[in-house]
Amino acid sequence: MKSKKNIVKLVSITLIVFVLIGLMFYGGLFDRSETENPLRQKANTSSVLPVKAMIMKLAPLTDKLVAGGSIMADEQVMIAAEVPGRIEKIHFSEGTIVKKGDLLFTINNADLFAQIDRNRHLLDLAKQREVRQRTLLKKQGISQQSYDQALTELSTLQAEAALLQAQLDKTLLKAPFDGQLGLRKVSEGSYVSPGMQLVSLAKLQPVKIEFSVPERYTPYVERGTPIVFSVENQSGEFEAQVYALEP
Repeated sequence: MKSKKNIVKLVSITLIVFVLIGLMFYGGLFDRSETENPLRQKANTSSVLPVKAMIMKLAPLTDKLVAGGSIMADEQVMIAAEVPGRIEKIHFSEGTIVKKGDLLFTINNADLFAQIDRNRHLLDLAKQREVRQRTLLKKQGISQQSYDQALTELSTLQAEAALLQAQLDKTLLKAPFDGQLGLRKVSEGSYVSPGMQLVSLAKLQPVKIEFSVPERYTPYVERGTPIVFSVENQSGEFEAQVYALEP
C-alpha cells in the first residue's frame, strides 16, 4: 500500500517537472524565434503609425466679412467768400471747435452799413407818407393813383432793405454747423473774391466709415446691419451700424 502511494507521488512529481520544463522550453523557443527573425521585428515596428489628435469643442458658428475702409467726417465743407472785399476780422483760432452760427470772418462792409442807414431813413419817411396818403384817400382828399404811388415807393424801399441785409449777411461768414475748423488760408487784410476758399469745417461727431464689399456679399448687407471696426494705431474695437448703401 505504501509503495503504491510512492508511485503515485513519483508520477505527480514527474508530471510537474515535465510541465515546467515544457513551459521553459516553449518560452525559450518563442524568444529565440523572435530574436532570430528580424523581418518579424521590423514588421512589428513598422506597424506603429504616428497620429495627430485634436480636441473638439462646441462653439457658435458666425459669418464674418473683413473689409478695409476709410473714416470720413459726418459733414465737411469749405467756407468760401460770397462777395468781394477785404478780410476785416478773423474771429477764430485754427483747429478750434465752433458752434453753428459762430462768426468766423468779417469782410469789410462799411459801404453796406452806409447804404443800410440811408435806406432806413428813406424807409421811415416812406412809411409816414403812406400813412398820410392813406388817411387822405379815405377822406377823398387825393386820388387812388397818388396813394398807389406812395405805396409803391414804400414797397421798393422795403425790398431794397431786404437786399442790403442779404448782402450784409454775406460779409459775415458764419459756421453752418457744429464742427472743428482746419487751417485758414487767408489773413486779416487779405482781399478775397467770390468763391475763394478761406477755411475748412468738419463735423467729427459722429463719423462715417466708407467701405466696399464684394458683390456676392451684398445680399447680406442692409441698413441697420451691425459692424465692428478698429482703427490703426488705436487699441480696441468700436461698434457701428450701416445707415446707407450705394450701388
